[in-house]
Amino acid sequence: SGRHLVGIRDDAKETTGGHLSPLPVHGSKSILTVSGDVSVSFKTSECDFPIISCSEAFRQVMGGIELKGCNLKAMIFPTDAFETWTQLVMNRFLTDDPNEPVEQVNTLKVWLLAE
Repeated sequence: SGRHLVGIRDDAKETTGGHLSPLPVHGSKSILTVSGDVSVSFKTSECDFPIISCSEAFRQVMGGIELKGCNLKAMIFPTDAFETWTQLVMNRFLTDDPNEPVEQVNTLKVWLLAE
């Protein structure tokens, strides 16, 4: 299923974000519509991007299991594009250059690899 990730942050205490309209989730057995905040917070300072927290809707999309501490990079395809995008967004966020606002690049479409 295609997803947009909006509003990443480098610390779980900071708040940046966006909201998504309900998204259809296509599984091999059924189609599920998820509404609400489909979001995840993760540590950008660690190579596997361990999950700090996630919304209930994100947890439902990923099979309803506990995800805190799980490797976010293992759940996303294409991983290399996601990693490059994360670096770009974090660099713009941390430099806070008005000529290169983070909002210009803060959306990426990826596939979530749910079980």
